[in-house]
Amino acid sequence: MSVSLDVRNDRQVVGHAALRTPLDARGLELIVVSGTGVVEQTVDSTTNAEIAVDVRLGQAVGVLRSSAAYVGLASISNGDSAWVFCTDRAVVSVRNGELYLGLWLAVMGEPSFLHRFLFEVVVEVVPA
Repeated sequence: MSVSLDVRNDRQVVGHAALRTPLDARGLELIVVSGTGVVEQTVDSTTNAEIAVDVRLGQAVGVLRSSAAYVGLASISNGDSAWVFCTDRAVVSVRNGELYLGLWLAVMGEPSFLHRFLFEVVVEVVPA
């Protein structure tokens, strides 16, 4: 399964906020982007279902120097079964001069529902 989200769409990312500030005289910038991603995925399985999530962060950049991504579950639910919800990996990247957050999530249960997740991305960049 895969899901694409864009911070400019309020139905896909709720409570989006961004902070952009200069770091030094060399032109480096610090960018912080946060929000709640709405994935609304249902799984009915006794094995892990992997969900790839791609979040377009809406920030134009030149070169990505360093990054950190923090992700947490915001809303989950489960029927009457053993269940698993996890974030396996979070990666920040630049595509076509814009920041993206890539997530690999796993869900298991009969049934289980992954509704929303929280994210915060902190990056040091050379501006575009």
